[in-house]
Amino acid sequence: MEKEIEKEIGNGMEKGREKRREKTNIKNDKKTINVLVAEDEKIMQILYEGVLKKLPVDYNITKDGKEGLETFINGYEKGKAFDLVLSDINMPRMDGITMAREIRSYEKENNLKKTPLYAITAYEFALVKEKCFNAGYERVLGKESIVKDVNNILNEYMKNE
Repeated sequence: MEKEIEKEIGNGMEKGREKRREKTNIKNDKKTINVLVAEDEKIMQILYEGVLKKLPVDYNITKDGKEGLETFINGYEKGKAFDLVLSDINMPRMDGITMAREIRSYEKENNLKKTPLYAITAYEFALVKEKCFNAGYERVLGKESIVKDVNNILNEYMKNE
């Protein structure tokens, strides 16, 4: 079933590639943006990959908050820090809220600049928004509009660099 969905998404992406290229106007003259995605749902991982591989970014997709946190820390230790983090908030092993708190703690302990963190959720915003902000996220986004939102997030990041 996942292979069929992946194929269908790929076919749909292929048909609209030129249209999306026109809409994707990310200007990236300075450096490659390094994006970390923490997402446990396979279909969402496929969607993120489909979007990100068409953009001028490097990216790493992890399957849960624990792996996301480890990847984030390893990025700093290997000199390839992440510029942005997109994460689901409801994941196994470690949820996104805990991951965000741990990232903020790591940054504080190591005197690092705060990395923009974006919570991605299928939950009703009113139920999770305050919890996400208290954990250190900059914004809370809905999964239903993630393709458009990823492009907007990257454009905002580049304007502020």
